[in-house]
Amino acid sequence: MLRSLVGSEMCIRDSYYTEQKFNKTGAGANTTLLMLSAFAMVIPAIFVQSYPEEEHGSALAISHSASVILGLMYIQFLFFQLHTHKHMFNSLDQDDDEEEEEEEAPFSVGGSIAILFCVTMIVALCSEALVGSIEALTQEWGISEAFVGIILLPIV
Repeated sequence: MLRSLVGSEMCIRDSYYTEQKFNKTGAGANTTLLMLSAFAMVIPAIFVQSYPEEEHGSALAISHSASVILGLMYIQFLFFQLHTHKHMFNSLDQDDDEEEEEEEAPFSVGGSIAILFCVTMIVALCSEALVGSIEALTQEWGISEAFVGIILLPIV
């Protein structure tokens, strides 16, 4: 669902602006926050898999602590981005005086469409293989199909 929202936002924004600007600093900061979030989600899972015979109350405590820390980090990041270092994230402050060289497209429109079609077919095949292996995974690991369908598949 998140992917479709991001894709919709890009299409709508593309209809208003013919040329998009990319801020490397902002993308780097967002990527770092995303990686920290991914690590925070994986740590309790690793704990549970490492100690399967233990009660998982401590894994729940780790998960809750990580979510509180991530929430605080997100608030700090917003303060950093919107107040203290606004100039680093503002794409309009970059030098517009310099003429940027026009880059040539590496592929033609037809070549791009062909590559997009091939990659879509590969992703479809991988998705079919993934969905086909869910039943065996749920039986082997002892987790419910609802958990896999609601939590794990949207992440992938």
